[in-house]
Amino acid sequence: MSDVYSLLNINQGMFQDFRILADRVADRQTEKVVNANRSKLKQIEDRMLVEKGLEVAQQSIDEVLGKVIRMAPSGDTVGNNWTLRELRIVSYYLMKLCDDSVNYMYALYLLDNNWRNMFFNGLAFYLLNSWHSIEPSYRASTSQLLMRKLLEYSGSNCRYCLWKNRLNLFDNNGPTRVSAMLSAKNMSIQEAPTLLGFKPASIKQSYYSDVIVRYVTGNSITDHDIIERIFELHDSDRTKKLIFAYLVEKEDEIGDGLRRAQLCRFANTQLGDVTLATSWAPFVGASEADVQKLKKAMQLVNIWFAQQIIESFFEICVQDETRKHFWLRYVNNISAFKIIGSTATKLLLQSNSQIGSMFLRHYITTNSRRSQTSALVLFIKNKMIVEFSDTGALYVYNQTHKMVEKVTKGRCRIASTNDLKIPEMNGIVERGYWGDYSVYNEEGKLHHKGNWQSRLTAWINNIVFSHHNTSAPFMDNRHDDIFKAKP
Repeated sequence: MSDVYSLLNINQGMFQDFRILADRVADRQTEKVVNANRSKLKQIEDRMLVEKGLEVAQQSIDEVLGKVIRMAPSGDTVGNNWTLRELRIVSYYLMKLCDDSVNYMYALYLLDNNWRNMFFNGLAFYLLNSWHSIEPSYRASTSQLLMRKLLEYSGSNCRYCLWKNRLNLFDNNGPTRVSAMLSAKNMSIQEAPTLLGFKPASIKQSYYSDVIVRYVTGNSITDHDIIERIFELHDSDRTKKLIFAYLVEKEDEIGDGLRRAQLCRFANTQLGDVTLATSWAPFVGASEADVQKLKKAMQLVNIWFAQQIIESFFEICVQDETRKHFWLRYVNNISAFKIIGSTATKLLLQSNSQIGSMFLRHYITTNSRRSQTSALVLFIKNKMIVEFSDTGALYVYNQTHKMVEKVTKGRCRIASTNDLKIPEMNGIVERGYWGDYSVYNEEGKLHHKGNWQSRLTAWINNIVFSHHNTSAPFMDNRHDDIFKAKP
């Protein structure tokens, strides 16, 4: 019986050996040539990828930059004195010349007078990687050189043509424009580098810090999961702090205590203890405006924390709604606080999900393990005010009183909360000649009896917040050495 092969007059052996015959189309030598050319194309591609930088031995870099420094005073930029390789190294490593304006500007003139299109990559790499650590005038001069040369470019390189069409992405407002383009094109933040012809992995570069900050703030992104994924792509100190400063201000407007607590826990995983000034310390390149944003964020977080502490103390250590609401009125004026109590009280507070363990550095443990009496110490301007969980009186001490040093410097020197009381002190508010409460003392005690809220409010207004109170406040200017612009 005839099979399909004989009916169609097809040589069955041809199909059986088809793979072998296919291999004969190109011999081994052709395969080697193709592989070699593919390798060359890969090398060219790698060289053109700006984000990879320039792989040169450190000794070579040092030698070239040393030559720049030696020749800078002469101003001689004649091309005969420089090889193409040396000039290319200069284009990539301008950052190492930023400490001297003469050397830096000479390097720019050198590139300008001996320009080759391959310098585009070096300048772009330098700018994108060092955007926020370059002195503004240096960055402007470098960007202007790059943009001017792009305008003059008439070649066909796809990336250079893209840069020429999007020239203003390299000026001072470039990152803002990239952020706007992302939103307009409904693109994800990870795709930002593609707008400049780079791979998404380039999102780590310094340039994209402002892109990310503008994108997050412009689109009102507050979802912690989204922001955490952004930080996995770009984890610079600058980006994190500016975004958290934005989130803190946003949550302060919303006013939800649970959301605030969640934000603080999230920020703690990224920045450290956000109640500490050092966690908000300005990053390199921080402007005065950046510094004020960071300082305000720290202050707001500490106000939230003080609010949580007051609520927790008067709900957990003692159930006293009246005192809680009274002191919450002054939460914005509290510069610092301490809690003093037994080990049992500390564990009780620690179980509160709102404050967790964040309060521990503010807690002073007494010698007692089980005592139910605890104290909340509030520092307002130049006064230390001590409230106790048991009924009785609050005590007020000037910042020069020896009791203050016991609280602020002696974490292990308070055996009992009773050590914070001086029963023989006069009242901070006493009756005057006409029998009304019109005599105010700088320090003393006040019993929680009768209309004590009115008397205490009057004392605070007349003594603490009086224009006559010219004493330096507690912790005054304590963070000035931290919150400074870092050009």
